[in-house]
Amino acid sequence: MYLPRWPLQRLLHERPELRSKAVVIAQSGPAGRARILWCCARAARAGVRSGMPVAEGRAMEPLLSVHEEAPPADARALRKLAAWAERYSPTVGLAEDTECLLLDITGCAPYFHGEKRLVQRARVEFGKEGWEVRVAAGATVGAAWGLAHYAENGCVAPTDETESVLLPLPVTALRLPEETLEKFAELGIERIGQLVELPRADLPGRFGALVVERLDQALGQLREPIVSCHFRPDVQVRCSFEYPTERREVLHHALEQLLDRLVEMLRERHRGAKHLECWLYHEAVPPVRIDVRLFRPSRSATHMGKLLRTRLEHIQMDEPVSGIRLRVPVVEVMPERQFDLFDAEEPREEEFSALIDRLVGRLGREAVTFASLVPDPQPEYACRFEAACREARDEGREAKDERRAAIPRISRPSSFASRPPTKRPVQVWSVPEPLEILALAPGGRPARLRRRGKDYAVRQAWGPERIETGWWRGQDIQRDYYIVETAAGTRWWIFRRHEDGRWFLHGCFD
Repeated sequence: MYLPRWPLQRLLHERPELRSKAVVIAQSGPAGRARILWCCARAARAGVRSGMPVAEGRAMEPLLSVHEEAPPADARALRKLAAWAERYSPTVGLAEDTECLLLDITGCAPYFHGEKRLVQRARVEFGKEGWEVRVAAGATVGAAWGLAHYAENGCVAPTDETESVLLPLPVTALRLPEETLEKFAELGIERIGQLVELPRADLPGRFGALVVERLDQALGQLREPIVSCHFRPDVQVRCSFEYPTERREVLHHALEQLLDRLVEMLRERHRGAKHLECWLYHEAVPPVRIDVRLFRPSRSATHMGKLLRTRLEHIQMDEPVSGIRLRVPVVEVMPERQFDLFDAEEPREEEFSALIDRLVGRLGREAVTFASLVPDPQPEYACRFEAACREARDEGREAKDERRAAIPRISRPSSFASRPPTKRPVQVWSVPEPLEILALAPGGRPARLRRRGKDYAVRQAWGPERIETGWWRGQDIQRDYYIVETAAGTRWWIFRRHEDGRWFLHGCFD
């Protein structure tokens, strides 16, 4: 649900006496520099426009009613309206642009005799309440947002037609920053369909990773759940000691009791802890915080207790502890699992998660990493290592757990799908190793090569495979790669650099 010019709508709704006047909302700041952000229809008919200095607006309309922007009041009113909109869905969230309500109507449509009737009813009832609203329904948040802004009011896109209804929309329907849209304008990219036709692997390097993320979200390739406006209180427990103590066994016993209470709260919410904070309070010095980040969500008191005790071993306390507080700032959905009849232990995947958590606790978060592939044409940069337990961007809300819940990816036959993988060696050197090559013809396939003073006869060679980097990367790289098999049976991955014709060894298949 898109509410155009929401700050102005909110002001006129709270103060109906202003509806007969030429009203504008201006940015806060010095009077001489303030500019108009939103203007009503009456002011627009007088020639007032958004972006115009307030002084110029007053010159066009002497009776102009100027009001300063009030983001906190806008946010409060939008949350209140979100609560009112729960008559259509139990899950109502706010979009990032603060002018939209997002409703998850999964399973709700039958109660309104279909999605079209639900959308139509919402339009009518919002209008009766005095709101100007544009409503659209789609299979994804990105699709619904784009249709509400740029398609016919009341549009409903079936799940199997998401791509066909999105491709004709302008690229502004992808919720991208202004600088990215300016790059598209310079290149003449106006529609989502034009953007989809570009090679997917080149998009992050040219326009940023957010472009691919927004495309995947809109087309259903990447989940974008709706975060409800109603947030439950933080999951936290605490205790205090009658007399401050520094005895480790007393602290461990207190932690066990607190963890039991914490796990019970998590079970009630069907959540698991992804990040655990332990605060040790003292009487005269600032408290000490112990951070424990988990690879997968957990509500095992035993597992979290082991991790806390491991971290506690490395804490040097300046004073006895007077109190302990455990807090879970980041949680994730953790559905109940059905075990086998005689299964007394947790599944093997839980053991793997516990191992990762123990290694992170002993070695540090940055020391335990996973290799992930990157869609980069230059082999040296086609892989990067990411921390196994990555830090969350925003930890203030329990509802952030929904953003990380794993769901099956939607398969979609399209020209935008990733290219099929090309055969690559098991080992790739981070720095290519120079070679001496004898070819039958200049620039042709290698017939013999020398590495580290030793000669190798080439029995077979496959190639070339041309790899180039885009002009936007700065230094232009052009290489012809070959797979060669020596007389000894070893297969190497070598390339010839176009710049100077030199040869390099870049990987080995053995």
